This record gives sequence, structure tokens and C-alpha cells, in this order.
Amino acid sequence: MPRREAISGTLPNVRAILAALALVIGMAHFAYARPIDPFGGNTIDVPQGPLVEGWQTVYEELGGDHALLGACVDSTSTECGPPRTLWEIITEARDQDGLAIIGHINRTINLSITPFEPSEWLTAVDAINAEGDCKAYATAKYFALREVGIPADRVRLVIVHQRNHVEDHMVVAVYQDGRWLILDNLTLALVQDVDETQYAPLFILDDHGVRLFQTR
Repeated sequence: MPRREAISGTLPNVRAILAALALVIGMAHFAYARPIDPFGGNTIDVPQGPLVEGWQTVYEELGGDHALLGACVDSTSTECGPPRTLWEIITEARDQDGLAIIGHINRTINLSITPFEPSEWLTAVDAINAEGDCKAYATAKYFALREVGIPADRVRLVIVHQRNHVEDHMVVAVYQDGRWLILDNLTLALVQDVDETQYAPLFILDDHGVRLFQTR
């Protein structure tokens, strides 16, 4: 009988431990949960269409850029010029901390691509030291941010409509310190999504595919 009392007396402690573990696990899941999309996150999946097919192609090509970049880093060949430049941007960013990483990538890539009229979608490697439109800047930044170690669920490409402009525009959104920051080839400043009043978001592109912003 005393033995049974001793065993039953340990149960409250076990329950307390299990409850504490459940709380910790729940908090960890909340802390690392995939953030909602920038600009409010009111989006729905786009299953198919030209934009979906185009992004799938580019996303796959970024995997080739990753392999090419690695090969050029280990090579002394002068033929690895553009990839080596991109690698230098990424390497320098890795030496920074926090917001400085994001600011460095935004600034150096803005200065490494020559603005050009709307053109074909370039890969990250092809965009550096070349001519391209906003898609080239955005793709190169997306690639660089992923290469420095920012998780895929913390980076988005965003197609927006510029108010008082005919053409749509593409920017990058990166999640840092509980907020979305916008990387734009039109400015070196990092602006929070809620402060970008000149942009109306249209589409999100990321590792999950393409999503459409619903009408507010």
C-alpha cells in the first residue's frame, strides 16, 4: 500500500513536466511558424497559368545557379566573372549582421544591374553585371538572400501595381524581426510593407508557388 501511494504521488509531477514540455513545443512552433504574406497576407493559391509556369521555370533555374556558383567558387577560371561577382556580394553579406545583411544585398545588387526596358526573366547569375528590368533585380536578391541562409519561408517576390503608373512592378519582401521589409530596385532604403502606400500588391511568388491577393 505505501508503494502504491508513492507511485501515485509522482503523477502530478509527471503531468506538470508533460504540460511544460507541451507549452515549450507550442511556443517553439509559434516562434518558427511560417509568417503570413506581406501587405496583409490575404492571398489565395494560383494553380496554373503563364505566371505560374514562368516562376516554376525560373525557380528551377535558380537551383542551377546555386550549382554553378559553387563550381565557380572553386575555380580560378576567368570565365566565371559574373558568378564570381555574385559570390562576392553574397560573401560580403555573410560578414554582416541582421539588417546589414539585407541592406548590403539590396544596395549592391541595385548597383550591379543596369536598368533596362521590360525584358525576359533572367536568372540570378545572368542578371548581375547585365541589363534587366525589375524582375532581374528581384530574382538576384531573392537568390542572394537564400544563399546567405535566410529561410525560404521568410522571402517572397511580390508583384505590385504602382499607383499612378501603367506598368506593374516586382519587389522582394524579407521577414526580419517580426516585420516584412521591402527591397526595391528604385531605392536603397529598406521600407516596411505597411509603409509602402504607393504599391498595391497583386501576386506573391515563393517556394510554395504563386498566390493572388484578394480584393481588399
